Amino acid sequence: MEKIEYKDMFGIYYRVKQIRPTYKLLLNRKTNKVELFDCLYNQTQLIFDLPIYPNILQKIKYTMVENANKIFRDVELKNRIFEEKNMQNAIYSAKNLIQQY
Repeated sequence: MEKIEYKDMFGIYYRVKQIRPTYKLLLNRKTNKVELFDCLYNQTQLIFDLPIYPNILQKIKYTMVENANKIFRDVELKNRIFEEKNMQNAIYSAKNLIQQY
């Protein structure tokens, strides 16, 4: 059998079921990818497939709703660092212009 139902230890299967009960995760052994199907009204339709790599599972876990506050804090921190670098570049450019005159 090429495809078997995919239930992982990270709970991705159950999270997908919470999003939409008609979704089904299948492991395609031939391609070694997890495929997401929508089985609405007995019409199975492939939504997407993804290779099974640990970093993908980590990213899926990282982007769970429960981690939203951490994600927002990370984005704000990166934005502050980016703004600081831009300010330092502007100050450096201004000093160079002043020294030229």
